[in-house]
Amino acid sequence: MRRKGKASLLLEKQRHSAGALFGLVAGCVFALIAWGVDGALLWSFSSSLPWLKFFAGLPLCLGGGALVGWLTARLNRYWAAILLWFAAGSSIAWMGLRLPFEGLSLIHGLLTPAFRNSEVYPFVSDLLPVGIWVVLGVGLAFSLVGLLEVNFLQSCLGRKMTTRGWMIPLVAALLIVASGVVFDGTIHRSLREPIASVDQGLRAWLRQDRASGAQSPTSSSDLSAFQPLEQYIHQNYRLALGAVNPKAIHQSVVIVNWEDVWGNCFIEGSEITSCQLSIDRYVKPLICILAGGMQHECGIQVAPMALEQIQMIIDRIKGTDVSFEIFSQQGAVVLVRVLSDNSAEYLCLMGEQARITLQRCMTRR
Repeated sequence: MRRKGKASLLLEKQRHSAGALFGLVAGCVFALIAWGVDGALLWSFSSSLPWLKFFAGLPLCLGGGALVGWLTARLNRYWAAILLWFAAGSSIAWMGLRLPFEGLSLIHGLLTPAFRNSEVYPFVSDLLPVGIWVVLGVGLAFSLVGLLEVNFLQSCLGRKMTTRGWMIPLVAALLIVASGVVFDGTIHRSLREPIASVDQGLRAWLRQDRASGAQSPTSSSDLSAFQPLEQYIHQNYRLALGAVNPKAIHQSVVIVNWEDVWGNCFIEGSEITSCQLSIDRYVKPLICILAGGMQHECGIQVAPMALEQIQMIIDRIKGTDVSFEIFSQQGAVVLVRVLSDNSAEYLCLMGEQARITLQRCMTRR
C-alpha cells in the first residue's frame, strides 16, 4: 500500500508538471501568433519598436497559461477546465485588446518620463464592439483547449503515447493558432495597415525617384502627399502609429522619423491624404503662443493648467535667443524642447485631440 501511495503521488506530481507545461506551450503559441506575427510585419514595415507589444504580452501569456494548465491538472475536472481556460483566454484577449492603447501608454511613460500620466495612445472605442466578440471567441477556443488538456492527461500520462494521444495537443495547437490569427487580423491589422501604407508609399517614391531622374516623384498624383517630406525621404526612416480617431479607426496618423526630424502622414482608410513636418504642425503654433498670440490665431488650444506655465516661460525667455526642436513624438503626443541662451530649458507636451492642444510645460532638469 505504501509503495502504491508513493507511485500515485509521483504520478500526480507528473500530471501537475505536465499540465503546467501544456499551459505554458499553449500561451507561448498564442503569443507568437497574436503578437509575434504583428511584430514581424511591423519590423518589415520599418516600424520603430516593432516587438514592443510581443515582449509585453509574452509574459502574460506564459504566466497565465502555465497557471491555468497547472490548476486544470490539479482539479482534473472537465467543468473546472472549461471555466478556468475560458477565464484565461478571455482575460488574455481583453488585456491584449487594451495593450496597444493603455498598455503602450504606460510603457512609453516608463521609457520617457515626460509622457507619464498622458494618453499616448487613447483607446479607440471604434474597436470595442468587434473586440468584445473576439474576446468571447478566444475564451471559447481556450475552453475547448482546456477540455483537451484534461483528456490528454487522463488518457496519456503514464502510458505509452498512441496516435490518438499525439492528436490531442495537435488539435489544441490548431485551436490556439486559429484564435491568435483571428485576434491579430481583427485587432492588430487595423492598427498596422496605416504604417504599411506609408512604408509602401515611401518605397514607391524611392523607386520612382531612381527611375525618373530629374523629375520629382511627387509630381505623381499617387505620391504628391509626400511633397512636404521630400528633402528627407532619402534618409533612413522609422515609422510609428500616431494619433487615431477614437470613433473612426480608419482615420489615423503615421509618424515618420529621420533621426532628429519628424513628420506626420494622415491616413483615410488605406489612402495617404497629406503629410506635414512636425516642426510646422507643432513648433510654429507654440512659437506663436509664446510670442503672445491668441489661441485661435495660433491654431492651438492651451489647457487651463498650461496657461500659467506658458506665462512663466514667456517671462523667462523674454529678450533672449530661443531655439525650438521636436524632442520626441509618440502616438498622439509630442514633446517640444524650448531652449534659451540664458540656459532656461523646457519641455512642452502637446497632444492631438479634436485639435492640437498644449497640455503642459515643464522645466527640464
